[in-house]
Amino acid sequence: MVKKLGAPAACFALSLFVAGFFLIAPVSFAKAASQQQWGPWIVDRPATCTKEGLRHRVHDQYPLTPDIEYQSIPKTPHKYKETLAKPTCTKPGKKIFTCVACGHTYTKKGAPALGHDWGPWTMVKKPAVGREGLKERTCSRCGLKQERSVAALPPVPAPVKPVKPANKPGKINALDVAIPSANVAVLGVCGALILYDIPVIVWGRKKLKRDLGVRREGGVK
Repeated sequence: MVKKLGAPAACFALSLFVAGFFLIAPVSFAKAASQQQWGPWIVDRPATCTKEGLRHRVHDQYPLTPDIEYQSIPKTPHKYKETLAKPTCTKPGKKIFTCVACGHTYTKKGAPALGHDWGPWTMVKKPAVGREGLKERTCSRCGLKQERSVAALPPVPAPVKPVKPANKPGKINALDVAIPSANVAVLGVCGALILYDIPVIVWGRKKLKRDLGVRREGGVK
């Protein structure tokens, strides 16, 4: 025959059960938790060189609800590819680093500019009197052309014509003979006239004296 417990006894038994539960349960839960393990990490969003990633893991065999832990994944380093830009005549060279994942770039200084490699001057347009000429040269590396003017030529003086001699050597001019002969002839005629006039003048003076003497004598008588 089962004997029923009274109300006081029932309350005392219930108190013992509750106290035992709160004393024993934490120890049991701690022991169970120590035996549980975290599951593997699951990647939710992979990390890149520009953004962080995200992952989580689950604590298995949790007695009440599953425990999930989240963790960020650090950014990955850039993977740069180097490209060399050669120097030119006017620009220096440089090293270009480009990330193959995100395209980020940065540069570093390279070799200095080379300068132009000029060829010889060639005449494009020859100068003339009163007009400038033009010459040019070309860079063998970049093909740049440089032009420069050439001074105009001075004016050419007019040629002086040589004076021709009146007589050629070894040849007698007729005028050279005729003019002196004519002068001699004139002088001869003048001399003859002078010689003719002298006796006439003398005779005339004598005649004039005689006539004057006769007149004087006749007047006296």
